[in-house]
Amino acid sequence: MSPRPSPGPVGSPAIELLDVLAQGAIFSALPQADLATLLAASTLERLPPESPMLPGLEPDGARVAPIPYVLIVEGMAKVSGVIQGVEKVLNTVDRGEIFNHYAYSDEERLEIGLTAMSPVEALMIPISKADQLMDRHPAFKQAFEASQALGQARRERWFIDPRKARMASFVVEERLLPTNRVKVLRHDLCVECDACYEACADRHGVSRLWPSEVRLGVIQIPYNCHNCHYPTCEPACRFDVLRYDEDEPELRVSHDCVGCQQCARACSYGAITMVPFDAIDPSYMSQRSDDARGGRMYSVKCDNCAGYGDLACISACPTGALFQVDGAALLDLLEGLDEKGTRARVLDRLNPEPLPLYKSLSWTLFIFTTIAASWEVIGRYLVPEYTAMALFEMIDPVYVRQTEFLYRYRAGEDLSMLYGYLAAGLAVGGQLYRVRKWMGRFGGDLRVWLQWHIITSMLGVMFAFWHLALNFFNLPGIAWWAFCVVIVSGMVGTWLHTFVPLGQAGKELALEHLQARLATLNKDIDAFHASRGKAKLAVSSKPSGATKLTRLQDLKMLAGGDSEFLTGVFKLVMADLASLKDRDQVQRAAFRRAGVTGDKKRQMEKLLSQRTRIEGGIALYEKIRGYSRQWLSVHRAASYIFFVALSLHVAFELIW
Repeated sequence: MSPRPSPGPVGSPAIELLDVLAQGAIFSALPQADLATLLAASTLERLPPESPMLPGLEPDGARVAPIPYVLIVEGMAKVSGVIQGVEKVLNTVDRGEIFNHYAYSDEERLEIGLTAMSPVEALMIPISKADQLMDRHPAFKQAFEASQALGQARRERWFIDPRKARMASFVVEERLLPTNRVKVLRHDLCVECDACYEACADRHGVSRLWPSEVRLGVIQIPYNCHNCHYPTCEPACRFDVLRYDEDEPELRVSHDCVGCQQCARACSYGAITMVPFDAIDPSYMSQRSDDARGGRMYSVKCDNCAGYGDLACISACPTGALFQVDGAALLDLLEGLDEKGTRARVLDRLNPEPLPLYKSLSWTLFIFTTIAASWEVIGRYLVPEYTAMALFEMIDPVYVRQTEFLYRYRAGEDLSMLYGYLAAGLAVGGQLYRVRKWMGRFGGDLRVWLQWHIITSMLGVMFAFWHLALNFFNLPGIAWWAFCVVIVSGMVGTWLHTFVPLGQAGKELALEHLQARLATLNKDIDAFHASRGKAKLAVSSKPSGATKLTRLQDLKMLAGGDSEFLTGVFKLVMADLASLKDRDQVQRAAFRRAGVTGDKKRQMEKLLSQRTRIEGGIALYEKIRGYSRQWLSVHRAASYIFFVALSLHVAFELIW
């Protein structure tokens, strides 16, 4: 791995940096003396993740010093800016690249920002000095412009098109690019069975994977160690128990961890947790030294199942919802997604079905078997001579026709008993899925076994239905009703966990589009008021509730400028909600105080109403997802009732 910088104060560039830059693509065209002069005029900064990197800013955002060229010596940074009142990610700057703020002057912005995505070493180069050297050395200027062209090409590919920009901004904002791996969970496939967490805990003594709210559409990034390119946890460990294993390669915590918690505090992803030693079975700590120092806590982080042949969490997922990709490949991965981040073929290719035709064949078999089994019963009442048992001379169709209509098929006869045996056998056979889960990675792909579990369970319900001969109020009837609850709860739970996230992703996307429309309307309103003169905007009004903002000038100060006017209206509206119950009246009062009338007012009211409905829809989906976790307890409880009733039924039949 590359050297990992640690946060530190601003200082003069190290002498070793001279040789590093001289060998790079940008500065190799400069004579050694000129490069040394440039370094002497520059400063080197070491910054932790999420630190602003541009100097010369006052708290109110005013620029008090020139913006330098910024060379990223180590690490990675993001470029952001405010466009029409909305803050957006504009680009990224990787190791060995230069940030030039002049390259982002083509759009109207209030601010250009550069923020560290990882621990960063950055060389702040005075613009005047660099420009002088470019005038004197055309080759240096050409190399500088070539570097800028690479950054511009990246920007045009990822951050201009709105759909791609949404995907790319997510990856950049969550700082997923400077990582060696990222686990991705698809909520359109996940049934929240928690098998991944349980498998991780079974293998390591405690789970190293946790759910998070880091989501894009139906894609979630769980809390899990990303094995960063520039980790902050390793330098923070003062006892040398968190080490980089070159053989894996992987950052691993020794069993001799002293529990000082420094690595957990230093991890900016929240991927390290401290667990009490008492919560871990000692058998999982077999490599801990007898004389190991330590307190009551132990540092837990994912090491990608180092030493095992598979990843426990991914192998245990019965639906293929969890997979892992390299952090640098995430942008290429998300480029193929639709706007909701759902049902993308590119994701299916990453974790394809083990047997593409298996599901369709299994459902075909289910339909054919159901029709054939049902015909054997129904046919006795319609045309008994055309049933399979009559064709194979197992029944006399003439005798069946002469039998009283009510008793042509009844419980206890040969066909009923056969269906009962098949129902019991299928119910037991379906539990092989649970056996496969206990076997870990052995026994084939778990998705095949889950499909087997579903098909055999549904066939078992069908055969049990005909076995009972419509007598559902006895012991086998209890087993059948419980089995039906198992099937229905499984189907409903799966639907909730796979389709609800799709709807929620659509609502979230609609909200983003609506916010963009509001930002555009905001710009039009600013232009409208500017044409009428600023004096007419400072309209006084009675203070409302918890806020003392009574003038539009105060509103604009709250918003941070004219281009954020509508954001200020939103804040004012939300503040007024503390004293006024009727939201419509609050909105109208805010528009009146802001001087918004006519068509603009109607548009704002319409968009704000839409925003309220969309936010309500998102909240509803969140509630459904919260309640839907109860399906698993119902599913399991019903399965236990079914097996108890079935066992008693079989025992009574054998004894009596």
